Amino acid sequence: MNYNIHPIIVHFPVALLTLASVLAVIMQFNRFAKYRKQLSFAYRMLLLIGLAGALVARMTGEAAAELTVRDHDLLERHELFSSLATIFYGLLVFIEFLPSVVAFAAKRNWLKPKTKRSILQFAQKLANPKLVSIMAILAVISLVVTGMLGGAMVYGETADPLTKYVLQLLGL
Repeated sequence: MNYNIHPIIVHFPVALLTLASVLAVIMQFNRFAKYRKQLSFAYRMLLLIGLAGALVARMTGEAAAELTVRDHDLLERHELFSSLATIFYGLLVFIEFLPSVVAFAAKRNWLKPKTKRSILQFAQKLANPKLVSIMAILAVISLVVTGMLGGAMVYGETADPLTKYVLQLLGL
């Protein structure tokens, strides 16, 4: 690939996953209970499409790194936080879709009833609203730091007033 399309691709999953994190937290408040079904659907779609986009962004990021690398330490931290964000969002997808996958497998008799019950109990523990909210917050923090580091690589360390402090915090 001779063109750096990473900046074109990366902004879509950032927006989608940020909104998914906001929804994950908002859905925990009782005042939004009457919209739970609609919010849950939106959350699932944002997570799925956002995670797919993040995986594409990671691939284009690998190609971009080969084209233009200025600061290897900064790039390594950018990749680390990108990986963390992808892992957190991947876990959120896993938590959200595990019951559906188990139900699908159970309908086709791929799971014994005892196994189904055990997995669903595990899924219910994972779907603890506080755990999901904390994971969504950690995911979006990882996403923001990834973006800041990417911006610092492209525009320099003074492009964002907070970047200087994040770089200091990370020892860069």
